[in-house]
Amino acid sequence: MLLAFFLVLRPGLQPLRAQFWDVIPPADLGKIGLDAFADNELDLPYYVAHFHELATSIERDGPNRGFIVAPVWGKLEENKPYNARVMENILSLAFFYTQNRPWNPFYNSPQLRFRLEAALSFWLSRQSPEGMFSEHGEKQWSLGATASATKFMGETLHYLKDGPALNEDLLQQVAQADRKAILALLYGAELYEEGKQFTGAYSDLWAGALAYLDLHPDDEIRKTLETRLISSLRDFQNPVGYFYEAGGPDFGSNLGVQSSSIRMAWNYARGTSLEKYFLEPLREYYIWLVWNVALENDRGGYYLNAAISTTSEKSWLALDEGMPYRNGTPLAEQIRLARAFELDKAAYDKWLKSRRLVLARAWPKVPDLEVGSPEAYSPYTFLHRRHYDWRAEEALFRDALTTLPCTDPHPFNHIKKEPGRNALYFFANRPTAYYFAFAAGEAIRPRQTLGLTMLRSQRDGPVMLGQPGTGAFAWGTRPKGSEDVYESTRVAPVFTSDKVGVVIKDGPNSMAEGDVVLSYPLGAGTKTITLRRDRIDVEIRHPGAFIEQLPLLPKGGQSVDLKGSSAGFDRFKVEFKGAKASLGESREIDGPRKLQLLLLEAAGTLSYSLRF
Repeated sequence: MLLAFFLVLRPGLQPLRAQFWDVIPPADLGKIGLDAFADNELDLPYYVAHFHELATSIERDGPNRGFIVAPVWGKLEENKPYNARVMENILSLAFFYTQNRPWNPFYNSPQLRFRLEAALSFWLSRQSPEGMFSEHGEKQWSLGATASATKFMGETLHYLKDGPALNEDLLQQVAQADRKAILALLYGAELYEEGKQFTGAYSDLWAGALAYLDLHPDDEIRKTLETRLISSLRDFQNPVGYFYEAGGPDFGSNLGVQSSSIRMAWNYARGTSLEKYFLEPLREYYIWLVWNVALENDRGGYYLNAAISTTSEKSWLALDEGMPYRNGTPLAEQIRLARAFELDKAAYDKWLKSRRLVLARAWPKVPDLEVGSPEAYSPYTFLHRRHYDWRAEEALFRDALTTLPCTDPHPFNHIKKEPGRNALYFFANRPTAYYFAFAAGEAIRPRQTLGLTMLRSQRDGPVMLGQPGTGAFAWGTRPKGSEDVYESTRVAPVFTSDKVGVVIKDGPNSMAEGDVVLSYPLGAGTKTITLRRDRIDVEIRHPGAFIEQLPLLPKGGQSVDLKGSSAGFDRFKVEFKGAKASLGESREIDGPRKLQLLLLEAAGTLSYSLRF
C-alpha cells in the first residue's frame, strides 16, 4: 500500500506528515561554488538554484494532491491538473532525489521523497482505464500526452532504479501504468493513423517503449514495437525526406521533439537489431535538411527554410543549440551529413570554457525563474544526461560542411517533387552569386507560404527569408488593399532551362546547368523569375495596383539602405524600375539577423533584380 495512503489515514503519523511537507530551503550557490560543477554540468546551476521553487509548489492536500502547481513547463493557461504534460517535471524531481553530487543538497531528502511519491501517485490518478493521458482538457485523452508520458516516465524509472529508497509498491504501479500506456499506443490503430500526420508526437513512443524494455524485458511490447517500426519507415516519412507534422514539413518539430525522441531511442537501440529503424530514416532526413539551410558566414549556425513549416516558426539553428545534452545527434557517428549540425569536439570544449567564464563573472547569480514562461523549468534538461553521445573531430565537421548545397562550388538546378501530391521544392546554386530556395504547388497548411522562401548571398550570407503563419513576412505579390500575397495559397510554375521546357517527375530531378526561368499566374497577371549566373530578375504583370514585398535579412543593428531605385545592405542590392519603395515592418528573430520588409508599390508592371 502506498506510503501516502498510510500518512493520510493514520492520525498518529500526522506530525511526521507535516514534517515531510516542511519547506525545502533553496540551494545556496555561493556556498556550493562553481567548481562543484563538472564541465558537462554547466547547464545545471540555474536548475539547482530554482529547484526548491518547483518542489515546494506541489499540491499538499485535496483531490489534486501531488500536482505540480508552479506554471514553469508548458502554456500558462494549460497548467491544469488534467494536463499530464505538466507532470513531466517528475523527471526533475527524480533527478535531484537520486544524484549524489556536491552541488545537490536535495539528494536523498525525506521532504523531496515525500513530494516525489505524491507526484507519482497523482500521475497514476490521471491515467484512463485504457492507459491514456490528457493534455488539453479533462479526460481528453491524446496521442501527444500519452506518448510523451512514456518517454519522460521511462527515463524517470531509470533514475529511480538504483537511487535512494522509494516506496516499492508505488514504483511497481508506475511501471505497470507505463506499460499500459505503451500498449495502448502500440495497439491503437487510430493513434497510429494520427501518427502519420503528427510523427513528432508518436515518435515519443519509440523512446518510451525502448526505455521500458531496457528495465523490463517484455516479448509482447518488443514484437509489437518492431511491427510498428517496420511500417513507420513507410508511413511516417515523406519520400523527399521530412517527417510529417500536420501532414507536411516542419523544422521546429523535426529538429525538436522528433530529434529528442530519436536520440533517446538510439541510446537503447544502438548495437541491436532495432537500430536500422532509426538510422535509415534519419539519414534520409539529413539529405532533406541540407537543401533547406543557409549557412551563416561565421559558421555559427543556419537559417532554415521556415516558410514551408506547417506548425512552428523556427527559423534559426545554432550549432551550440541545446548544449550540452541536446546538441546535434549521436547518430552523426554514422551519418556524415549530420556532423555539419553540431559542435565538433574542439568547438564543444571551447563552448564549455566560455560558459564557465560567463557563469564565473556573475556567480552566484543566475537568471530569475520566469514563472508562467513555457520553458522556465524544462525537464528536457535531465532527459538525455545518461544517453550515448558522440562528437566529430574538427576535420570530420569541416568535411561535412563540404556537403552543403548552399556552399557548393558548382552550379546546379535541382527539384524535389513529392509523389502523389502537388508540392515541389526547387533549389538553385550559382557559386559566385547566390543559393536560392523556392516552394511550389498548393500550401499543405494555410500558414505555409510559397514562392521564393530562402536566399543566400555567397559573399554576405543569408539575405532573404520568408516566414510561415503570416502574409506580412512572406515574399510575394499582393493586390493593393489585400493583406496576403498570392504565393500564400498556390504557386503553379512552368520551368524552362536554357529555353527548353522541363518535365518534372516524382522524387529528385536534376536539371541542366544554365539559366532557369519560372513563370506562374498571379490571379489575372503573371510573374516571371529568371535565374542568371550573377543575378535574379523578376518581372510582374498585374492589372491594377499591387505591392511586391521582400523579407530582407540584414544583421542585427544593420539598416537597409534605401536610395532612389535601389535598396539593400552589404553588397546585396534590390534594383527596381517603375515602383515606389518603402521599408515596412521589422521583426526580431533568433540568430544574428533580423527581418526587414521592403515594399515595392507599382501598377500594371514591375521589374526588379536581386544582385549579389
